[in-house]
Amino acid sequence: MGRHWTIKTALAAGMGFLSAMLLLLGLLGLWSLAGSNAELRAMYAQRLLPMQQLAEVMAALDRSRSGIATAILDPGAIQSEMAALEQARQQGDRAWSAYLGSIEDDAERALATRFGQHYQQLWQQGVVPAMEAVNAFN
Repeated sequence: MGRHWTIKTALAAGMGFLSAMLLLLGLLGLWSLAGSNAELRAMYAQRLLPMQQLAEVMAALDRSRSGIATAILDPGAIQSEMAALEQARQQGDRAWSAYLGSIEDDAERALATRFGQHYQQLWQQGVVPAMEAVNAFN
């Protein structure tokens, strides 16, 4: 059948076949890209976002240590440092609450519960009394 084709017909058939292959591979690439995007969104929501929230909690704890030290070393900055400490605490608490809401794994939830207890204990028995002592020093 193909022996009796003219050059024009053979070229048109070849171009049609190559165009169909190009279209098919393009659609396959788009389908694969959509799957990759879905996986990346899931990874962001399940891993990266909780890591960011935990980093915010750690930043609040670091800010509490440095803020108290700064207030002790510079008594003129006590009021501004105490306000910054309270703001850092609120940001840390918001980040912690957001993190707790995103936990799906039971083992991770158990670790988070344990950390949450220590976190509250640190604020209640460490940072808040230190803030009160620095304020009383003023």
